[in-house]
Amino acid sequence: MSLGPGAYNEGSFEFCGVRYQQWDDGSIEMDQIDYLRKIEPIEVPKHRRNNPNEDLSDQEVQQLRRLCGSLQFAAVHTRPDLAAKTGHLQSVVTKGKVHHLLEANRVLMEGKKNHLCLMIVPIPEHQVTFCSFSDASFSTNKDLASRQGCLIFSTDLKLAQNERTVICPMAWSSKRIPRVVTSTLSAEAISLSSALDRLGYIRVCWEWLKNPAVDWSDVGKILSRAPLASAVTDCKSVFDIATKTSTPSCSEYRTTLECLLIRERLQENVAMRWISTQAMLADSLTKSMDASVLRESLRTGKYSLFDEGESLKLRANKRDRLKWIHQEKSCP
Repeated sequence: MSLGPGAYNEGSFEFCGVRYQQWDDGSIEMDQIDYLRKIEPIEVPKHRRNNPNEDLSDQEVQQLRRLCGSLQFAAVHTRPDLAAKTGHLQSVVTKGKVHHLLEANRVLMEGKKNHLCLMIVPIPEHQVTFCSFSDASFSTNKDLASRQGCLIFSTDLKLAQNERTVICPMAWSSKRIPRVVTSTLSAEAISLSSALDRLGYIRVCWEWLKNPAVDWSDVGKILSRAPLASAVTDCKSVFDIATKTSTPSCSEYRTTLECLLIRERLQENVAMRWISTQAMLADSLTKSMDASVLRESLRTGKYSLFDEGESLKLRANKRDRLKWIHQEKSCP
């Protein structure tokens, strides 16, 4: 594996804080276990812990900014499960309280305790396709800081057939929605639309890698001939609007336009899929919550979709959530 000009490594090696392991079958394993282990938590004296709502001193702000920067490097490269928590901490650095120092230490401990390795495995070229997971959190706080999360995997055609198959992480993001939204539907529509844009770009790049002679000026034609991709959401309202043939009817005109744009993107050989919130992998990219489902799917490198009609009849609890990762074709 070559990494940058003048750098050539094989087998197991570390590059910019990321450990790589290349196996004989061509698969690549990546992790930052050692990187996270070396990060020092913030020292918070007892008298400061006893007053969690006090403002941070200039020195404490610098310490929080340092730790957030270290966590962000991991979240961007190998730890999507830490992205939302790190993003929240970064948004409060300049107006932070003592309890934010403790929260940053907890995020660091979570990263150290829950080891995670990303796997990129070989998939036959004619079977390669992509799948996006998008989610959003609608904030009712006065700052209206709603967030959107996106995960894009490379996979094979079995995923669209509701079979448990391989997923390889290609890209992810956790960020604020760039404008004020006034409903959950609006937030989910924006998140899905953004994920479809990114999914389309990755698919075009892959088609160009397979055939550099493709006509870049006709993206629609390129994607219409590409293997079927999947766009996954847990918002039933967005799913219904995107899949029904009638004109979308939303109280917000801008959301209506967003839904029409989603329909246009789906014409690029993308299948819209709905799953239960308990099985949404991008859920932990939008809010500070338990990320065990995302970590488990990345650890196993496997996932399966289920028939929407059957899934709507079920309500899974936390224990059942992990069954979505392990089961072959039956619903939990």
